[in-house]
Amino acid sequence: MDYYKILGLSTSATLGQIKKAFRRFAIEFHPDKNPNNPIAEDKFQRVSEAYAVLSNPEKRAKYDRSYTVAQDRAEQRSARESQQSFTRTKPTSKTNNESPTPAAHSKERRNFSGTSFSDFFTDFFTESEDQKTKIKRPIRGESIQQILEIDLKDVMQGGQFMVPVTIQEICIRCNGVGRQGAIDSRGCRRCAGTGTIEVQMGNVDVKRVCPSCCYNIDDKGIPCFNCRETGRIEKKHTIMATVKPGVKDGTRLRMLGKGEPGVYGGPNGDLFLKVWVREHPYLVRRGNNLHSEVEIDFIDAILGNRVSVQTLDDLIPIDIPPGTQPNHEFKLTGKGLPNEEGTDIGDQIVTLRIKLPTEISSYQVELLQKFHLDPP
Repeated sequence: MDYYKILGLSTSATLGQIKKAFRRFAIEFHPDKNPNNPIAEDKFQRVSEAYAVLSNPEKRAKYDRSYTVAQDRAEQRSARESQQSFTRTKPTSKTNNESPTPAAHSKERRNFSGTSFSDFFTDFFTESEDQKTKIKRPIRGESIQQILEIDLKDVMQGGQFMVPVTIQEICIRCNGVGRQGAIDSRGCRRCAGTGTIEVQMGNVDVKRVCPSCCYNIDDKGIPCFNCRETGRIEKKHTIMATVKPGVKDGTRLRMLGKGEPGVYGGPNGDLFLKVWVREHPYLVRRGNNLHSEVEIDFIDAILGNRVSVQTLDDLIPIDIPPGTQPNHEFKLTGKGLPNEEGTDIGDQIVTLRIKLPTEISSYQVELLQKFHLDPP
């Protein structure tokens, strides 16, 4: 990418000229002034990218060196191709009996696109330290942990639940760098965020560090007001989560790819939902069984009666036989919760609590004393 051409400047432009050109183009193509205009936004990004490099003396010097080297290589390649073309068309003075000398063989071997086999394979297989440190590998996005609260009745029936999730997404204005105009391979148009480009050497494509972004990854640029220089924007999403009947409290549900986005082409993180079953006012879960208590008067325990017991669905009457003892348990078959496999369902266990009076009359005391002296 020719930064001087983007700003309409020559390679000898001063810092003042660079700033003046950038200010003019930035005002003209700024996204706030050109809403929903991808062409203007692309030009603004290119202008910001060029300014971020050329306004920094150190970055500009690096760019100028690579720019000069690229021009020199292009000129040398053109000269070699012209010379090779002339060599192929020049008549030879050798007779048919003469054979090429070893030196000639060597010269022919080196005449492969102007590069010797030794140099070619050295360039092909050798990776510089600068390449090793600057090429960005795909990074997986962060996973998100969140609580999913459900009721005990939801455990019985299962179902789908709308879960609000706040995700830190990459700012589209600065490509997650935090400053507009800062060069980062994530937003590089030349390498598409990979950090490398393919260069043809003869008939072979060789990977090289992208020159449009590798030298300027740490460049500061101008502040991004869209994300307040954080590089991330909070966005609220609603995720549909499916809960199976019989789910246990504390179960962790994993939703692939519903976490924060990755960088440098990496995959999204995951969303982990931890199921939390709210406490029920009168039912307690133990495995697949539900436990509850019912309180009766001691007279009903002695003489017997019929009482109603609340289940998750409705009220069910149960008969209290005469002489029922405290803490007696009644089983309501099939009124518990299903297991996670859906092959069985638990029961509801009802424990009988007997309520004793705190105050009685003298006549009631007399009757109890007679009962005590004359037991059945």
